[in-house]
Amino acid sequence: MKKSLVTAIVAFVGFAAVVAAAGARERLQAVSESEALGVEQNGSVVATCPSGTRVVSGGFASEFSDPPLNFPFIELDASQRSGRRSWTSSGFNDGNAAGDLTSFAYCRDQTLRAVRTTVPAPVGQFVTATAKCPSGTKVISGGIEASPIDTVGDTPVLYVSESRRAGKRKWEASAFSDGNEAGELTATASCDKARKPKARSVSTTLSDVPPNTPFDAVTARCKRGERVVAGGFGSPDDSGSATPRFMASKRVGRRGWKVSGFYGNIGAPIEITSYAYCERL
Repeated sequence: MKKSLVTAIVAFVGFAAVVAAAGARERLQAVSESEALGVEQNGSVVATCPSGTRVVSGGFASEFSDPPLNFPFIELDASQRSGRRSWTSSGFNDGNAAGDLTSFAYCRDQTLRAVRTTVPAPVGQFVTATAKCPSGTKVISGGIEASPIDTVGDTPVLYVSESRRAGKRKWEASAFSDGNEAGELTATASCDKARKPKARSVSTTLSDVPPNTPFDAVTARCKRGERVVAGGFGSPDDSGSATPRFMASKRVGRRGWKVSGFYGNIGAPIEITSYAYCERL
């Protein structure tokens, strides 16, 4: 075999190996951790990415079963990046049985810049916090943190209603403050110079009046040739009277982002929306 041909083959194999390695780095690796929360117990769960990777996005899921049986009912108060390699999910079990809270971290070799914005949450007010990425970067993912519930004395109670992208550089978090003490709400954004992920969304309606059901799940899916890199959730309610309680916001498979929720109160039907943020393969 001629030397030039051998050189060409070796170069091609080397190039293919580099491309394959790059593709492997681009895929997200899922890591999860769970913790059981007792009745009227607060808890936080941290999922940590393997050494050599960074957290790109994350999510949560809480154990839930329909009332009136004994059931856990873990209300979310945080789901956010909490370090270069970690994602923290927190909640309060307002049910009458113990249940599991799970935090998910989606990891790869990608370094993102974190931005946080915190706003006060006066009692009886619907509040929104918006974290904005620096000029020249795009928001890749984001999260939310609300004041935790304290079982002793006066306490903030924030019903989380959305954690989603709100523009090329913005991540928005919203909640209704329904406790007997003011709290705080924080939006977190993870930013990079990479291409902005495409947003795909789908909604479903929650209600205590058939044919709708009080608890439901909805999954937004990326198109063929795309994969989900992050996700979010939302509801149009801004009054607190029907704010749904979100039970999960997490990746499912390569292309899906699943959101589930429980109807918050008696009133008009209310939508919940799942957002999948998708990148090209």
